[in-house]
Amino acid sequence: MVRNSKDGYEKRLPTWFTSNEDLESLRNHFVVTNKGKQEKLKAMRIMERIRSMAKPIELVCENRRNYL
Repeated sequence: MVRNSKDGYEKRLPTWFTSNEDLESLRNHFVVTNKGKQEKLKAMRIMERIRSMAKPIELVCENRRNYL
């Protein structure tokens, strides 16, 4: 995601991000690496880039997935 967003950011292209999480939850997700290390600065930079490129829109609807 980061490499693609960098290209779009530099070219000022429309970019869509989708997530089931709000921005605060995403920040918390990016803070912890795969090895369990805390990288707050890295998370802050990623979130700064996302916030500068996107406008949060919450979509609420019924769950249409069919569970077996």
